[in-house]
Amino acid sequence: EIKERLQEVVDTERSGIRRRLEEARQELVDTPEDAEALQRSMRVLEDRADRGEETLDRLPESAAGAIKELGDYDFIDPEARQKFQELMDMLGQRMAENLMQEMRQQLQGMTPEQMADLKDMLRDLNQMLRDRETGMRPDFEGFMERHGHHFGPNPPNDLDELLDMLQQGMADMRSLME
Repeated sequence: EIKERLQEVVDTERSGIRRRLEEARQELVDTPEDAEALQRSMRVLEDRADRGEETLDRLPESAAGAIKELGDYDFIDPEARQKFQELMDMLGQRMAENLMQEMRQQLQGMTPEQMADLKDMLRDLNQMLRDRETGMRPDFEGFMERHGHHFGPNPPNDLDELLDMLQQGMADMRSLME
């Protein structure tokens, strides 16, 4: 389905390029009094159309590669641009649905002990943040002794690194969702 929709985008853009060139040529014929200015514009349009056609001709075979290339492509045809955006929206929605399903399955697959451990970690993290906010010294070392296993092979060295790590994770998730 993705390849078909991608091909539809490319076909729509190709026909849009041809249509735009034909309209510009007709405008050149219909308004001879502006011929010189229109010819300059026509050359610019033809150059852009040639670059567009070359880009479309060079699109990778893989859908992922073609989507990546078209993400940076300046569409001439507004309908092709809209179809591409609709395809991107559909892919984003599917990816978000898959991600949410995966997260749901992970949460459902957690044992009561794992769920309690996660809740304890979040409670202790909130306590460290409250301590910091009130001017107390957060017990980061104790936190890492109890919950360091949640942070992989490169755990943070202090609360600031932990917060940076969490913010980066949230930014990555936001980027993925977008």
